[in-house]
Amino acid sequence: AYHVFAVLVGLALAYLFFLFFSHNYAIKYVYEYSERAQPFFYILSAVWGGQEGTYLLWLFFNALFGYIIIKRGGQYRNFAMAVFSLVNLFFLVILVKLSPFALLPTPAPDGMGLNPLLRDPWMVIHPPVMFLGYATAAIPFAFAMAALILNDYSSWLRRAFPWVVVTAFMLAAGNILGGFWAY
Repeated sequence: AYHVFAVLVGLALAYLFFLFFSHNYAIKYVYEYSERAQPFFYILSAVWGGQEGTYLLWLFFNALFGYIIIKRGGQYRNFAMAVFSLVNLFFLVILVKLSPFALLPTPAPDGMGLNPLLRDPWMVIHPPVMFLGYATAAIPFAFAMAALILNDYSSWLRRAFPWVVVTAFMLAAGNILGGFWAY
């Protein structure tokens, strides 16, 4: 079931990229964040320019990182995957409410374009790095919750600590990139 979930989330994100690059302005999210005159990299960054695309990107990274728990979860795998799946369910519920695939009442000939504050080269890399960091944070969280369920208060740290380091590195890198963007 997890493989099906991961593939479907990947297909949803790929489809959203397709909608942006094919300039499908019948989709509200595409209409609100892109326009035909936008350069390639701004269309790329428009995919995560709003909440809907950001949550889908975050869910995609979560779906990928679930395989780390499946492959390296050891004795914590089943409970950690249950916790991790609840985190993913949270994002699915949000995406049901804030769907990036909602239609406009009538298709528009062109979009509104990316917010001028987001038209910056750092927008291409800063948000994905930040959301990679947020997604990796769910791995040690899942291990910690699994350890609590199993009443194991020490050995889970060996499995979780490398992902805490990766999370800290990604979030620090994202903040540094955001600082360049801000100035």
